[in-house]
Amino acid sequence: MMSNFDIHAIVSELNDELLGAWIQQIYVLEENIILLKLRTVTKKACQLLIQPGIRIHLTNYERPKPRFPPNFCVSLRKRLKNLRIKKISQYNLDRIVVFEIGRILPPGADSEQPVPDNYKLICEFFRDGNVVLTNSSRNVITALFYKTMRDRRIIPNREFNFIPSKGENFLSLELEDLKRYLEGSERPIISTLLSNINLSPRYAEELCFLSKIEKDKKASELTDQEISILFEKIEELQAKLLNKQYEPVTVLKNGEVHSVSPFKLHHEEAIGLQFVRKFDTYNETVDEFYSKKEINVLEKTIQQEAKTKGTKLSKLEKVLKEQQKKMDEFNKTAELNKKHGDLIYAHFTPLQELLETITEARKKKMSWDQIIENIEKAKQQGIPAALIVEKISPKTASVAIRLDDTVLSIDFRKKPTDIANDFYLKSKKAANKIKGALIAIQNTTEKIKLAQQEVQEPEPIQIEKGLKKKRKRKWYEAYHWFYSSDGFLVLAGRDLKSNEILVRKHMDSSDIFIHATFRGAAVGIIKTNNEPVSNETIQEAVQFTVSFSSAWKSNFSVADGYWVKGEQVSFSPPSGEYLAKGSFIVKGTKNAMKNNPLKLRLGIRIQEDEPTPIVEPTLKPEMDLLFPVEIIPGDKKSGALCKLIKNKWMDIARTSDQSEDLVTLIKKIPLDEIQRLIPAGKGDILVHKKKKMKPS
Repeated sequence: MMSNFDIHAIVSELNDELLGAWIQQIYVLEENIILLKLRTVTKKACQLLIQPGIRIHLTNYERPKPRFPPNFCVSLRKRLKNLRIKKISQYNLDRIVVFEIGRILPPGADSEQPVPDNYKLICEFFRDGNVVLTNSSRNVITALFYKTMRDRRIIPNREFNFIPSKGENFLSLELEDLKRYLEGSERPIISTLLSNINLSPRYAEELCFLSKIEKDKKASELTDQEISILFEKIEELQAKLLNKQYEPVTVLKNGEVHSVSPFKLHHEEAIGLQFVRKFDTYNETVDEFYSKKEINVLEKTIQQEAKTKGTKLSKLEKVLKEQQKKMDEFNKTAELNKKHGDLIYAHFTPLQELLETITEARKKKMSWDQIIENIEKAKQQGIPAALIVEKISPKTASVAIRLDDTVLSIDFRKKPTDIANDFYLKSKKAANKIKGALIAIQNTTEKIKLAQQEVQEPEPIQIEKGLKKKRKRKWYEAYHWFYSSDGFLVLAGRDLKSNEILVRKHMDSSDIFIHATFRGAAVGIIKTNNEPVSNETIQEAVQFTVSFSSAWKSNFSVADGYWVKGEQVSFSPPSGEYLAKGSFIVKGTKNAMKNNPLKLRLGIRIQEDEPTPIVEPTLKPEMDLLFPVEIIPGDKKSGALCKLIKNKWMDIARTSDQSEDLVTLIKKIPLDEIQRLIPAGKGDILVHKKKKMKPS
């Protein structure tokens, strides 16, 4: 959690960086992290992270964005998108930051003219924190959390009231104020400072240390000289804050990152803490500190998920064993009952005679003792119907009979056909259960396969959840680009607007201009730097440029293009004529380039220790490109094609004995980074057929 001094340092830097910046997009991520995507007045893209109750800073790390924004995010987007940050302030040196957002009048406009769409975005960083959007009159429009408290209410259409400050504003503290707080206080000096002045324990300890006053000494026992020294140290700290004398440091304890501070604190150094200065700004220092903590939490989460997946796999394997056991039982039951039914019919005649004999005897009111005695006599005489009897149980109305080597207990009140049908019905029911058990086993087997894959190798989406530091892009990466085999930078526009910007802003008269011989194509330029350009570079550049044309979408295999000198291109139409937006006029002779193959090569180049997707024409030698994959117009949508390319890179990386770390880094490459490299329309990976050896 950031202190009010931390926030003061951050706000000071934000004022230098973000005043006048446009809000391009707003996201609300997990853990209530609010991300503002901004473009500064110097055209620099940056991201401001706000996590209420915890932190605020610019961030260089990329975070996964939710597919569907929550209602609070939608409300912020509706009102704040494309507006500008007019003012950033810290309220009363509290842990509260206020952004004034609206439209900025152009120079020379009537200053008294009312400016619409003025808002205040109030961010609180104490307790659980909150983010509240109000209008210029400070009436609540929406809030991350609506609250009703004893001293204030945060609900729509109600005036927003700031929480009362916990003490005197440290920056406006005077000597007389300090003396008033200390006189008559029977509490320790540090407790007295904390209860009367708005500062954190960390900085209260620093003041005591610098003043050489024991922090547990009673405030009322301080001498006039000690009070003067204490106030002198307060003034020095005030000057540091007001004059932005920051030297951001990361604090280490036993070699591990412990905290951050806008400047070194001497009392922490005295207890053995170490200070490392990695960055020039406090925003960068805080960004790395909190983002690394996010990564550590994420790693623990992934480990826990892996453990959970292992448990899940174990449970699924137990379920499968039970299902297989049940299916074996159903098989045995089905077979056994069918066998019993078959036995009934195989011994139908003696069985029918036995059952009829018992039935007739009961009708004649014969006792069971007499019936059993008669059956025993019939056995001695060798009568087949009596020989099958093992035992009669009058109480259960059953008779145990032996058919071949099987003993069955049957209901002597039923007919043989009914008894056989009962067995067949049981067999049929068990057989039906086998079908259900087979389906259940197949489903569980599939779940086990998926669970095994998850345990052995986490899905890319889980790996990609990790924070990734955003690589600073070069200016030319706003376009399609590559370096030719002779080292010349080649650029191609992404759309009509970027085509025009590319030519107007970046093309010199000595550069080479490239275009296809039809509309709907990218504009390309070769930055010559006034040096002669080889035919190889021109051919590579033309193939590259025409590949980003409507010919790709039309599934052509080749397309024609041309090149001219930059000085031959004009955006000014002849007098009396009209030139459509984005159009241009080429004067003089065009150098035709026929039948350029629509083919591109995508691969990976290691930049700043991370794999970066690169696109280039296939006419250029592969050189330093890793895992090259060629693409051509085809039938696969760009999203599916991106996945194929990424999987191909990982397959090549594995089979070429690359480290698992590199394979993991490739998995982390977002698909949209690959998608922005390929032409609009459908495509496919070009598979080169292996040449067969001719017999000698």
